[in-house]
Amino acid sequence: MTLATSRRLTTVSTILFLLGIGHLVSAQETCTGEKIFSSPACNGDETSPDEKALFEAVNSYRVANGKPSLKMSPPLNLLGNRRMLDLNQNLKVTTHSWSNCPYSITDKKTWPCLIDAPRRLRTGYTGDGYETLYRTTNNKVNINAALDAWKKSSLHSSIILNEGTFAPMPWDALGVAIEGQFAVLWFGYSTAAKTSSTAPTAGIGVPLDRFLTGFSGSISIDKDFESGSSLWNGSSADKKLKVALNGNRSEITEAVIDIAAKPDAGRKAIIVSVLANIFPEWTDIDAWLSNSLTQISENPSAWRTKVVRKILIEVKGDDSGFVRLTVRPQVPQAPKEIY
Repeated sequence: MTLATSRRLTTVSTILFLLGIGHLVSAQETCTGEKIFSSPACNGDETSPDEKALFEAVNSYRVANGKPSLKMSPPLNLLGNRRMLDLNQNLKVTTHSWSNCPYSITDKKTWPCLIDAPRRLRTGYTGDGYETLYRTTNNKVNINAALDAWKKSSLHSSIILNEGTFAPMPWDALGVAIEGQFAVLWFGYSTAAKTSSTAPTAGIGVPLDRFLTGFSGSISIDKDFESGSSLWNGSSADKKLKVALNGNRSEITEAVIDIAAKPDAGRKAIIVSVLANIFPEWTDIDAWLSNSLTQISENPSAWRTKVVRKILIEVKGDDSGFVRLTVRPQVPQAPKEIY
């Protein structure tokens, strides 16, 4: 028996009548070789109880971290199953390549092998796809172990929670697949979302004077600030609050603020005031910042992100004992190699 036939064999070869409407469902077949990529229905394309459980666990993790739950996508589930068939039958290693489409993070020409996979395999999902892979040394994937491994990896966690590099990519669908030693998540990113959410803006939407008002005289800017340089730096007297700005007097294009890893209430209030000057419509700045600082104090490698008006706000730990807050326009992101 092949790996494909061992995977939840279900053959559908009849006409189902739903609400009085006849709907023809293609018969599933054992898919090997080229059929993995061309067959309309392979054994295992249906969703198993374990895959449903993993889908629900991923959504629970998102909701617990303030993210909306995602819809299950049958096309992305199908894509996930074809990955399982290809990985188990052909590749047998953890890779983002397909056996008929090599992928390398260092070669932009190969990126469509990953991102265009939902369209290339004609799954019916028209947006881009991003995957995370998991492999165990056991013969069968444990759902809890897979999710725990992804949680512990800052890169995997960031793709699941739309944080860091993946904050500008609002997932609109999720597909899952499990087979043997492998599990995969496929996150969908629609063309409509890409057009409306990732177009970069010229700056962060505030002039220099308005930005500095939030600091209330608590920092002093170096001479370059007055000389017209596009990169200006400033700091508090005790050097526990540092600021670097890019742009000009009429538009700040990027702001980087470093504060001590455990800021006192006064310094935290300064950061809240600065953000409020930039984003008057953002009503829960204090709560979001407090939650972010708490998470980073518990895990210095963690980061939190927020998008307001196509401006990305990112807070993450720093090896030098500071927390770094960056405010910049969203920009399209290149793929990252994560499994």
